[in-house]
Amino acid sequence: MSASYRDALRAALLYLLLSLVWLQLSGYLLNRFFDSSVELSRWQLINGYAWVVFSAGFIFIARARLLRCLGIGAKLRERSEDRERLRQAAAVFDCTREGVLVTDCAGLIVHVNRAFMAITGYQCEEVLGKRPSLFKSGHHSPAFYQAMFATLSSSGQWSGEIWNRRKSGEIYPQWQTIRVIHDDLGQRSHYVAVFSDISAIKNSEHELMHLAHHDPLTDLPNRLLFTDRAEQALASAQAHKRGCALLMIDLDHFKMINDSLGHTIGDQLLKAVAERLKAMFGPGITLARLGGDEFAVLAESCPQLVQSAALAQRIIDGSRSRSRSTGISCLSTPASVSACSPAMP
Repeated sequence: MSASYRDALRAALLYLLLSLVWLQLSGYLLNRFFDSSVELSRWQLINGYAWVVFSAGFIFIARARLLRCLGIGAKLRERSEDRERLRQAAAVFDCTREGVLVTDCAGLIVHVNRAFMAITGYQCEEVLGKRPSLFKSGHHSPAFYQAMFATLSSSGQWSGEIWNRRKSGEIYPQWQTIRVIHDDLGQRSHYVAVFSDISAIKNSEHELMHLAHHDPLTDLPNRLLFTDRAEQALASAQAHKRGCALLMIDLDHFKMINDSLGHTIGDQLLKAVAERLKAMFGPGITLARLGGDEFAVLAESCPQLVQSAALAQRIIDGSRSRSRSTGISCLSTPASVSACSPAMP
């Protein structure tokens, strides 16, 4: 017989013994002190209620002591704490702004949170039982996913940028972390992916990149971008034994216009000149503003010097036409153009 059964038998025998003692003692005392059958019946009823209260207290004390001896009380407290932790985790899971996706060991989706639905556009019932490949954008090669799962197998987690597809068909970037979850036996039981939509960050990066390489007034390439393109064009021209042309443009008397009419009119004039120059050129020609009233033109395919001269003359002729600035009478903006072409071997 196990120790728990022996303890239970001892408790039952003790309860039986106490019951017998209580009944015998209370019956003896009641019969001795009360002769009237009415009084005796009333006190016997009171005696029954008293025994019920005593029994309840005895059973409570016995059970509490038994649970303490067996460690069941601690287990019940631990179970209650586990339930509380689960409730807290569920609240965090459902309220976090990052999307969360849980799959089983077979790779089938078993749970998603509200942020997942808000980011992807899919409802919970649309993805449960499906595979995460449902969200593939086609942006990554099979080698990318092979490397991802190889990292998961070796280290148990993977983090990185990945492009997925919303329900609407829009392809967007995510920053995603995937972790492997193991059961008590050390076997893989689930995969948990936590991701955030970084479209806004990407857009900001593109805007910053554009601002870093373009003139804020005219939106033309600035000196940095123009220098980079010029170096590439010269390297390509030397490698392919072909010519290219570089023209520098300077507006005549611009400082006098700027000083006499103000910087606002000067800025409007620069924008008008930029629009006029852009209208002259087609693909393969880069127009840039280097600063102040200095512009530059790069023609990547210009095999003969005569073509460079013709392009320079076209710029000079175009700059002689009159330009209207807002609220100001027509202004003429003549320009000086210098051209150079790398020597051909």
